Amino acid sequence: MLPQSSKKLLPVGFDTEEYLKEHLYMYSGGSITAKFRAEKIILDDLIDWFSTDIGIIDEDEKHIIVTARVNQTAMYKWAIQYCEHVEVLEPRELREKVTSALKSAANKYT
Repeated sequence: MLPQSSKKLLPVGFDTEEYLKEHLYMYSGGSITAKFRAEKIILDDLIDWFSTDIGIIDEDEKHIIVTARVNQTAMYKWAIQYCEHVEVLEPRELREKVTSALKSAANKYT
């Protein structure tokens, strides 16, 4: 057991529920606002992962444009996992990182 003096206290007003919603896979670090296009068929998955705090800002017959506040590393891993159904739109750096990873993976299978 750690001595009391070495334990870190959470800041006053820390919202555990909000933190868990933003940190899929439990990666630490700051959060970003991600914007992505998703197929409507995974709407239940979106709610399971991001709760009902997602913003749906546009839609067509098969897709929705979603915004979510999330840890950047977690969003990267999630986007790779759901790559058949989602396209990261913003932030640009995250989109480029996902693009690079998917190209690298595709090259392994060609």
